[in-house]
Amino acid sequence: MNKKADEKLLSIWFFIILALIGVIIVIGVSMYYSAENDIRAIEAISLYNKIVNAIVDNGNLKAEVLTKDYDIFNSAGINKNLFTDDGDYYFRIEINNKNSGNLERKPIVYGNKADFEVNCYLSGNKKFPGCYEKTFYVLSNNKELKVHILTGSKNEKHE
Repeated sequence: MNKKADEKLLSIWFFIILALIGVIIVIGVSMYYSAENDIRAIEAISLYNKIVNAIVDNGNLKAEVLTKDYDIFNSAGINKNLFTDDGDYYFRIEINNKNSGNLERKPIVYGNKADFEVNCYLSGNKKFPGCYEKTFYVLSNNKELKVHILTGSKNEKHE
């Protein structure tokens, strides 16, 4: 029997299978790294959830929120350095009396107001921020208050 011919035939198939596996791995890795992951809207929702958890407790507005020296960053566990005038994050919290519409306290605003206030309502461009806006009602000292929160992220670095 000619065993050398059998080994040569098997070694060719072995290298073809190795090459095929290599090509599949290269294609899979390139597809994974070329995918665009736009997380701006997800970051805005996450920021909204942190803020709501910091200011509301069981449907009641926490009493310290209405004080002048309330620190939202400590309560929510948010890094204040991310909310600079040229930063990638923004939020605005307005608390109004539901019946009269009067502000219960000065709005809490941090971040690049000029950029976010307008661009949050625009879409279609990667340079515009991903935003999340919601209004809900809470109780505080037997008053019904309307809380309006706008959060946004234009973080393109995905850090």
